[in-house]
Amino acid sequence: MVDPAFLNTFNIKVTEGTAFDPESEAHRQTGILLNQAAVDYFGFADPIGARLPGQDFIDHTVIGVVEDFHFASLHTSVEPLVITQNVMIPFSGISDMNFQDSPIPKLVFRYTGSQLSNVKTILDAEWQKAFPEEDLNFEFVEENIRAQYASDERMNRLVMVATILAIIIASLGLLGLTVLVINSRIKEIGIRKVIGASETAIFGLLARSFSWQLALGIVLSIPVTFWLMQDWLSGFAYQIRLGVGMFLLSGVISIAVALLVISYHTLRAAKVNPVKSLRAE
Repeated sequence: MVDPAFLNTFNIKVTEGTAFDPESEAHRQTGILLNQAAVDYFGFADPIGARLPGQDFIDHTVIGVVEDFHFASLHTSVEPLVITQNVMIPFSGISDMNFQDSPIPKLVFRYTGSQLSNVKTILDAEWQKAFPEEDLNFEFVEENIRAQYASDERMNRLVMVATILAIIIASLGLLGLTVLVINSRIKEIGIRKVIGASETAIFGLLARSFSWQLALGIVLSIPVTFWLMQDWLSGFAYQIRLGVGMFLLSGVISIAVALLVISYHTLRAAKVNPVKSLRAE
């Protein structure tokens, strides 16, 4: 149930017919608006002038159709919606219903200024004029919308922290493995330098020794990541597609992080004087 200013306040467009006219008593008593999902649900080919299916509803007429807009969480698709000024229209034909919100009427204001701190001052003054015996209790619509996704935001933070910790642990493990491999091949590096191998060639040789392990890790991670992401996205009615580019980008980043971790020790080993390498025990 709304008043005639509802559509303009929330910038909801009328796609067929007309919006509520504040001067029309007929609109106030019998006019209803449907969203496009309701038009499709009821199967109306020409909704303007139609009435809701069933014989129990009091006199009413569809005067307009509005675009589908999200009046619930994005976890659910846009459902059929009937908008009316006369609450008795739906009540007269429906006996099985429940309330997910308080039936107490709400006043909605659109603020176009730049100082949010002024909102309470403006509302307090107008509220006291209209309801001097009642305390003002207001909240921002944006905050209510954000609250719908609080659990998703918490999950996002947890995943971010877990990802950073996983990268740090993996990098430390890769660093330790790099030092171990280089120390075990220190004489080989010296011999290769003696017979003319360049520092670049030695760096490439050492870096390639880790490539199969890195490639195996990336290949194994893709199906697990894909399954986890698909499982999470299945909770949303509207979801993105997991394209190949996303996994290619993550693979490139993984390779870049790995090369960054091993580059210092491999370059250092490649620059060591071969005499010192061959004398090492």
